[in-house]
Order: sequence, then C-alpha cells, then structure tokens
Amino acid sequence: HCPTSVDYIFHLAGNASPYFIKNDPVGIIKSNLLGTYNIVEFARENKVQNIVFTSTREVYGKNEDALMLSEDNYGVVNPLENRACYPESKRAAETLLYSYWLQYETDSHTGIFVIGFSIKSHSVLFALLTVMGQV
Repeated sequence: HCPTSVDYIFHLAGNASPYFIKNDPVGIIKSNLLGTYNIVEFARENKVQNIVFTSTREVYGKNEDALMLSEDNYGVVNPLENRACYPESKRAAETLLYSYWLQYETDSHTGIFVIGFSIKSHSVLFALLTVMGQV
C-alpha cells in the first residue's frame, strides 16, 4: 500500500522497441500487460481517482483508407504477424483497464498518441486523442 494518497496515475510506459519486438516479443507482451496489471491493481488497492493510459494507433489494426478513426474503427490485427506482440499487448491492456472498471469501478481514460508524417509540409504531427469516459 502507498503511504500517501494518490489521485491520478499517468501510465505512459510501453515497450515498442523494434529491436525487442524482433528479439523478445514475449518480453514486450509481459512488460506491456503485466505493467498495466500492476498499475491498475495498485490503483484499485489505493483508491486512485483515475488512471490516464496511453495506447497506440496500432490497436485499430489495418485501416489504410481511413482518414479519421473512432473507437468503432477496429480493423484487422493479425496475431501471427511478427510485430503483433506490441498492438495486441496494448489492446489487451485496454481490455484489462475496462474490465477493472466493470468489476471494481477503477476509473481510467485512454489516449492514443499518434505520430504522422506529412509529405507536403515535411513536418511531424503529434496529437493526443483522448477517449474520455471510455477505455
């Protein structure tokens, strides 16, 4: 238990390293999913008001034709692709957070951090798309 009160936890961690995706996919799954489990269990035990979790656009799978995505645009994530350990572990972490809300009313909000490249402007666009009230 925590010796002082905690109001919010910002869970911004997640291993997406191409090196580890290739060489330690089990480690990717373990760190992303067990890390989230440890955080949400701590939050439940210590009555934390809210967890802010960052996920990835990759949980939406293949949506090449979509200019904008909503929470309803889940595309195909092939679980047998070499890179699947990362989006599948983040998707499972989102499900874990939602399940804790259903069972224990542990509140959380998920944000998707998107990095895109614009050929016209040669600039990098950073956007945090927050799903308020849903995981």
